[in-house]
Amino acid sequence: MAPPDGKEKQKRKEHRVHSKGGKVTKKKDREKKDGTSKVAPPEVNRARKGYTFKSANKANRAVRRAADIDEKKKHIPYVDRTSTLPPPIIVAIVGPSKVGKTTLLRGLIKNYVRGALSQIKGPVTIVTNKTRRVTFIEVKNDINHMIDVAKIADLVLLMVDASYGFEMEHFEFLNICQIHGMPRVLGILNHLDCVPKLAKQRKIKKQLKHRFWTEVYQGCKMFYLSKITNEKYLTNDVKNLARFISVMKFRPMPWRDAHPYILCDRFEDITDPEVIKKNDKTDRAICLYGYMRGAQLKEHSAVHVPGIGDLRVASITSLADPCPFPDKTKRRGLNEKEKIIYAPFSGLGGIVYDKDAIYIDTKGAQSFSKNRKRNELVEALENVKVGIDDKMQNVELRLLANSKKAVTNVEDGDVEMDDEEDNDDYSLIDEDEEFDGMSEEDFKSEDDEENESGSDEDDGEELFKKRPTTDQTLVNAINAPDLNLSDVANRAAQLYTPSKTTRINWNKIVYDEDNATKEETQENDELTAGLFTIKRKDKAKTLYSQEDGFCYRQFPSTSTATINNWEDSEQRATISDCFVTGKWDEEAAEKKKLKDELRGAKHGDDDDDDDVWDAFDLDEEGNPLNDDDEDMNESDEDHNDEEEEVDGEAKEDEDSEGKNEDKSENKKDKKKMRLRHLFDPDHDESNEYFNNLKAELEDQAKLNRNAFEGLEDQDREKIEGFRAGVYVRIEFSGIPYEMVEHFDATSPYIIGGLLTGEQNIGVVQVRLKRHRWFDRILKSRDPLIISCGWRRYQTLVIYSMQDHNMRQRFLKYSPEHMHCHATFWGPITSQNTGFLAVQSVADRIKGFRICASGVVLNLDRNHQVVKKLKLIGTPHEIHKKTAFMKGMFTSQIEAAKFEGATIRTVSGIRGEIKKAIPRPPGNVRCTFEDKILMSDIVFLRTWVTVPIPQFYTSVIDHLMTPENKWEGMRTVGKIRHELGLKPETKKDSDYREVERVEFRAPTLKVPKKLEAELPYRLKPKHGPMETKPTKEQSFIAKHTAVILEPEDSKRERLMNMLRTLHKESETKDKVARDAAKEKHRKEVEEFETKRARNIKLHKKAICRRLSKQEQSKKSN
Repeated sequence: MAPPDGKEKQKRKEHRVHSKGGKVTKKKDREKKDGTSKVAPPEVNRARKGYTFKSANKANRAVRRAADIDEKKKHIPYVDRTSTLPPPIIVAIVGPSKVGKTTLLRGLIKNYVRGALSQIKGPVTIVTNKTRRVTFIEVKNDINHMIDVAKIADLVLLMVDASYGFEMEHFEFLNICQIHGMPRVLGILNHLDCVPKLAKQRKIKKQLKHRFWTEVYQGCKMFYLSKITNEKYLTNDVKNLARFISVMKFRPMPWRDAHPYILCDRFEDITDPEVIKKNDKTDRAICLYGYMRGAQLKEHSAVHVPGIGDLRVASITSLADPCPFPDKTKRRGLNEKEKIIYAPFSGLGGIVYDKDAIYIDTKGAQSFSKNRKRNELVEALENVKVGIDDKMQNVELRLLANSKKAVTNVEDGDVEMDDEEDNDDYSLIDEDEEFDGMSEEDFKSEDDEENESGSDEDDGEELFKKRPTTDQTLVNAINAPDLNLSDVANRAAQLYTPSKTTRINWNKIVYDEDNATKEETQENDELTAGLFTIKRKDKAKTLYSQEDGFCYRQFPSTSTATINNWEDSEQRATISDCFVTGKWDEEAAEKKKLKDELRGAKHGDDDDDDDVWDAFDLDEEGNPLNDDDEDMNESDEDHNDEEEEVDGEAKEDEDSEGKNEDKSENKKDKKKMRLRHLFDPDHDESNEYFNNLKAELEDQAKLNRNAFEGLEDQDREKIEGFRAGVYVRIEFSGIPYEMVEHFDATSPYIIGGLLTGEQNIGVVQVRLKRHRWFDRILKSRDPLIISCGWRRYQTLVIYSMQDHNMRQRFLKYSPEHMHCHATFWGPITSQNTGFLAVQSVADRIKGFRICASGVVLNLDRNHQVVKKLKLIGTPHEIHKKTAFMKGMFTSQIEAAKFEGATIRTVSGIRGEIKKAIPRPPGNVRCTFEDKILMSDIVFLRTWVTVPIPQFYTSVIDHLMTPENKWEGMRTVGKIRHELGLKPETKKDSDYREVERVEFRAPTLKVPKKLEAELPYRLKPKHGPMETKPTKEQSFIAKHTAVILEPEDSKRERLMNMLRTLHKESETKDKVARDAAKEKHRKEVEEFETKRARNIKLHKKAICRRLSKQEQSKKSN
């Protein structure tokens, strides 16, 4: 293209101005406000159809598609049964061995609490933010643990090795989750650094992601951990995963909401040591601890612990929450003290006091710091060599350090007290609560400040001066004779807890009238054991104890300003403008001041000044007030209470803020409301039923929460039970000693509550299908390990197929690619409960371990499975349509049971058994719809009930050692394979040749009546009638001898000789022909052999010649 001339300008693409969008709308509003709008007026005569849709069909499809998308977003609403304080979310880290589960768990713990655990065993509970707690648990490559965790996990982190791909354990666990309630699943792809090329990494990511989507759902989230440095994942990768976990939402599962369950995070053996010394194999009494989840659990309820069996709760008590939620202050994150970690199995958990014992562990994220004060407490309590009981007998009680003896131990058991110490205002508890976490320097500085301010608290100053060190206080507390160990530990814990700094809320101090009238200290008197009175000071620090509170009373020495009394309301009102939040307009303040002055002038002047008041009685926008407002203002003036004045000031501030809003903001709000009405599904008429259903369920949830709201916790626990979110201690008795001896902290211990009837055992009917990845079909009466509900047990299964008449017909083997019914003896489970079956729980098994899955159908006790039985008999006598059968039964009693049964011949003639005859035994009289033959075989089809084997045993893997794992009953095929045996052969089951007689059709016999009516051409043509010889003629012919004449005898003899010679010559000719044929055959064989040899030699020569030619060509 030639360049343009100098005279002509080059044509450039014009700028296309946007006509729609947020910026354009704001620009138009701004121009309208400024009066510089350039929008053209709308055309009057514009085409109406130009602004509608083009095609009605397309519009119809678009509307339907939008409606489909809207319906897909809806879920079936459930009643919200979550408690106000929800339990921690269970996050399970699952994967095969050596895939990086422990490394990921260490990284997550370090991300939350900025520290690491030396060893990780069992659940680890962490406070992740202000509204969520998370319990992490690592699942070993054991199918028992995988099944148990899949029933309680809220979120699953599925670890996949990118360098290897998906393994069988991944698909097994996903299949288990699909059966027992699908939790949220996150795929985590690691070991990407083992794939060197970036293009190959992208290909692997895509392949594994789509395969993962096939198993879970389309679009399921998958994280990628790029590499490992110093045996740790990258910090950003772990942080992104933690953020995603923190915002994850979970769908309630009805089965879990209906059953209470607990994931145990602490174990304790409370059996009497003396009983164990006498018999170390006696049953134990244990305590298990954990957070309640699901439904409410009542005391003495029936529970099931997978791996142990069915148990009965001896007692249950609620304890203080080891991981409480932080206070709801307006901060974005948690401070170091609020990042609490609780892992008793891993040696981390805090000091917990029970009625039985004291447990000392570290607590909180600050426990990872090197200079923590907790070490001194632990060392002091661990180094105690003399028991508390001995010290209580030998040492006197001192209420204060370095004070006189308050209580002395006397031989007769009476308690002596000093009168001087009875009215002491300070006790051990007072010291701990008032001076928690302070050092000697802190006490010294506070003494100086109190002396400067002129305080008269002489007792407090004396106490400050005589304040002992923390170690000395701990020793004195331990030496106290009548103190419980819990009091000593509480005192020590409070001494070594770091002090908390409290921030002053200036806004509350300025505007709160009640704050100035509050007393600095509040003393509460209470009796202790009926002996002496303890005066406790309120824990809440007063204004002058907080930060720089003393500055209210005293200015620095360099200042010459007068001291202001900030407790006076008028004095505080002078600085109230400095602390107003929100919008503050000076003009509004001036108008308010003018109104107040005029309102005061109105009350002081006569009625003549009413016109002046009416002229100035305006609101903030300059509009006159109505009469109602005046009446309200006059009524407000009559109230002189301080609380009402404060409320009035706050109300006036809110009114001034609301009326000072800009008109443009009002317009925006109105526009937002219109758009909300257009796009909010709650305002859509088509969603009316869905909205009503949600409102109904919300009302039900509110009613459930408010049912026991007014009761105290103890009364509520007795009536309702222990609800979800409470940390409980459950005590069991009669536990096998193997559980204590072989306790494994890395295994999940779950307490699952059983509903009414679930502890009964009976016949369970299910619908079952063999898994398509399992390599063998299932055989009836082979043992299977069933996982249904909380239980894992082994039983014998009978397979059947339902006929059209609802008969359950017995099957020897399960069908190949279809469902069938199954019946077994086991615990009663509610309908529609999913279950799975495995043949073995051993680790070393090739292939897919889950052999079948299904759902529970019915719980009918009268359910029967029948199998077909065919009885065969033959006719003994035939009388027209009646026949006597033999060989079908063995006795008359047996035959009498089948009277009236339907029988049938092989040719299809139906009949019925009429009666059993006495002789011969087993024979019956039968009638048929036509005459049968003696050669007919008659059979009777009957149905026999198949008994259900009453075998049931729980899988008790928690009572076994890791080396000696639980096996259970083996199948017959497995026993034969291990012993090298072959199945027995039965002669009746052997195949044999069937000898069949050639069938010869009988001659056609036409009845005479039919032959007479036939036309002549169809009538059978008979030859001359052959008369049958009579008996006399046949007798005469048989016994009459024939004597030949001499001539006839010569001729007969000659013919016999000729026949003999002819036969001999034929024999010689046949031998000669056979010899000639044999000679010819040998000659032909010899000829063919020579011919084949010559052809072979000829082929070799040709091949040799061709090979030489090719070699010569290559050499040239």
